Amino acid sequence: MGDRTYCRITIAARHQSKLGQLLEQEGFTEQDDSSNPTLTDYTDSEANFGASSTLDALQGEGRPFTGYHEAGGDYGPAVFAYDGTRYAECAALGQEPVCLVDPNGEPNPHSLTNARTFLIINKLATTKMTTTKAKKTARRNA
Repeated sequence: MGDRTYCRITIAARHQSKLGQLLEQEGFTEQDDSSNPTLTDYTDSEANFGASSTLDALQGEGRPFTGYHEAGGDYGPAVFAYDGTRYAECAALGQEPVCLVDPNGEPNPHSLTNARTFLIINKLATTKMTTTKAKKTARRNA
């Protein structure tokens, strides 16, 4: 047993049969509160080390997902996203990415890069999760 924290992961509803099964095996529970029918949320109130092993397993499936975890004993809260190819994680305040600044108000370059990368990958992941094959076909035929 390790450090425990709350974690929420959002997947495309169309990937629920495979990813949902993996998440449930890892101790996550499906939530019925998604305001978007193309998305499905899973939570674990006792995710081990910010669900790091679960996030690794999900990346191995090659399907996009997004989410966040709260602070644990040895780490702060973070938001994360995987677009099916690239993974990004960023320090967070609530469910929003943050960038650290120095005493002079200058952004920390590494922190700024993490925040920007997260925002890009999160947008791509969300687009992939909410775009159906019908929408893709319609765009190609337009």
